[in-house]
Amino acid sequence: MTKINFYLLSQDDEIARRQFACRLADKLLRQGIAVQLYTSREEDAIQLDQLLWGFTPESFVPHYLMGTDPVAESGVLISWGSPPDAPATLLNLSDNVPEAPARFAAIAEFVLQDTSSRDHGRELWNLYKTRGFELQHHQM
Repeated sequence: MTKINFYLLSQDDEIARRQFACRLADKLLRQGIAVQLYTSREEDAIQLDQLLWGFTPESFVPHYLMGTDPVAESGVLISWGSPPDAPATLLNLSDNVPEAPARFAAIAEFVLQDTSSRDHGRELWNLYKTRGFELQHHQM
């Protein structure tokens, strides 16, 4: 069963959310776990692509954008719109629950410390809960 992890971040800005997602992607990839960073828009995916090149000076996170050369497809997949079918851990940076969430091994949701983000996080929590997913929260 797909496990849904909610990460309650202490910051309240989008850059902090993206940086945390990049650190988590790096950690999961080092553990041999397939990872997808998922956004709502292509522009956001391109920003994540740029962020993964230099979010820490000592780390390189191999990654590729959805639709690029299949030979290069290793590491973290960055996708937008509708995530491709893959048994990966999905790091959800979009505004919505992905289609057919049960197809993923795990999903990470990120909640910032502003009222709008917390309210949205509560809505997502309840939506996943009513669908019967195993939920866990992590205070960061």
